[in-house]
Amino acid sequence: MLARHVSVELKSNRLSAAACIHSTISVDPNGKVVFMTARRLLVELDTNPDLHYFGCVIMDEAHERTIDGDLCLGMIKEILHRREDLKLVITSGTMDEKVFKEYFGGFGVKRIEVEGREYPVEIKYEVASREEWEYSYIERALNEVIEICGVMLDKWLSGESEAVGHILVFFTSPSDRRLAEKRVLEMLEAIDHRAHIEIRGLHGRMTRDEQRDIFKPCHPQSLHKVIFATNVAETSLTIPGVRYVVDCGLANVKKYDAKRQISLLKRCAISKSEAKQRAGRAGRVQQG
Repeated sequence: MLARHVSVELKSNRLSAAACIHSTISVDPNGKVVFMTARRLLVELDTNPDLHYFGCVIMDEAHERTIDGDLCLGMIKEILHRREDLKLVITSGTMDEKVFKEYFGGFGVKRIEVEGREYPVEIKYEVASREEWEYSYIERALNEVIEICGVMLDKWLSGESEAVGHILVFFTSPSDRRLAEKRVLEMLEAIDHRAHIEIRGLHGRMTRDEQRDIFKPCHPQSLHKVIFATNVAETSLTIPGVRYVVDCGLANVKKYDAKRQISLLKRCAISKSEAKQRAGRAGRVQQG
């Protein structure tokens, strides 16, 4: 999706972008800009150890400190000793820059700070024990959604249309998301509020067409959208019109079980950095 968007934007400059997924390249195989995951970059580094044909590598969302991302940075550091012409750009809105400056200290690291356009975001917390929250987080999150929907409808009826915006709700998995969609429809029907709202989903397994559907405007008869998403919506994507974020504070994270020698998904509390990223989804285009 990102590669297609950038490709369209760059047409006037006679450049194009491509997305490299597994072993296939979409959009434009001759693209001057190639988007790939850290895992795919590791494959590229294995077959192309000096990254020939690449003049610059941009590692985005560096604060996430994934195993794949850190391995890529370690291998690129070795390449920098051999290729003085290669440029490395490390970007993030919330990273600990000191760690990266010390690691790449011998390469004349320069720091560039870009002023963001984020709007103020008011943050409210629900008090609950860790056990209570993990057991009933779907129901608690949906109660918040219903409350926000009611407040927005009241403000819209009183002429405060500027208070209306989409709601982005974070869940841990597609299965929890589907369960939440079914349950919220029942709750909205019970308060006769279903006709004003469009329910959408967003997760990593969706097709490109399904993902693009998230960005389409609401039907004229709808007041706003409620978007149930996994952490795929945590970074990079900016969904127009999002004013409210309901964050469960949890995510499914791949962990390695040394005893059973297998990798598995475990529900864990997110970090402060991830929570800040999620909250920031509500302050991209308006106050949230």
